[in-house]
Amino acid sequence: MTFDGVVPYPGILAAKFRRPSVSFIWIRRGMWQKKPQGIALSLQSKLMDYVIEPGDVAREYDNGPTKHRGEALLTSPVTLYDPETSLSKKEAKSFLGLRSEGVAVLVQLGVGDQDLNERVSAVLKGLSRNQGIEIVMAKEPRSRTGETLVPRGLDVKVIRHFPLANLLIANNRGTDDQIARAKWCADYKLTLFADNESLFEIQEKAHQLMESQVRLKLTQMCERISNFNGDREIASLILMLSQDNVSSLILKRMRYQRLLAQSAFERGLGHALRKLANSALRIAALIFRTFFPHAESLVPESKVLFSQSLDFELCNP
Repeated sequence: MTFDGVVPYPGILAAKFRRPSVSFIWIRRGMWQKKPQGIALSLQSKLMDYVIEPGDVAREYDNGPTKHRGEALLTSPVTLYDPETSLSKKEAKSFLGLRSEGVAVLVQLGVGDQDLNERVSAVLKGLSRNQGIEIVMAKEPRSRTGETLVPRGLDVKVIRHFPLANLLIANNRGTDDQIARAKWCADYKLTLFADNESLFEIQEKAHQLMESQVRLKLTQMCERISNFNGDREIASLILMLSQDNVSSLILKRMRYQRLLAQSAFERGLGHALRKLANSALRIAALIFRTFFPHAESLVPESKVLFSQSLDFELCNP
């Protein structure tokens, strides 16, 4: 059984305990934010039989709790983009009912919260400073009270199509560290990055995106990114790990350990050295505690006291 989610939910764990003979594979995403969810990561990983982590194009900027863990098989990134089935610019405009000439801009942001409303307005104001552009949104740009977020005189077309990529500003909610990924893309000249706390910067970056030379350079840099085949790698791993006969179990475990070693190598020398140092410290601690066990408690035995009063005193005043 495969589970693709942030963390194994109670229902998944209950199914694991109910069917211990079934192999459970957790396809665990990387690039986590530094949040309290990472505290239980070790236990959650051990409750699953195998862990697969799809790589990320911006893994270099990953500083989350999954970065230095060694129980996951690291694969190439996974993407929905397929150059063989994607439409050309002309075909895409025709499919969406847009003008064949001129610049079209997709603004894909979650609206509804006050802070996001202000950012949407900043993007639209930045774009409105340019003449002849066509703005497309996948959601009606209105606040919770129903007020439009579109500046006067600006025409916005709403379309319904899936999937649409998020553009301009990273939505850093949930577990995924999209801000780190957006910064990596900006540092490698693949996109423009706006600080989501600065409405002025959001507006200026949106305006800067309208410069043809800026768009041309971004396009040329994006064309250098190689295609990803993480989906095929994960499918092959699932087929290998789903073998249940006795002879394959041994081979499966041996191959799994070999792939873990390969993943550790791909994560870098620092990861391997940290793992080796942790193992050495654990062995040293066990040896030390064998020769120098904990001293027996000198606390005298006493009765256990119970009380239902918040004013109960544990010691004499």
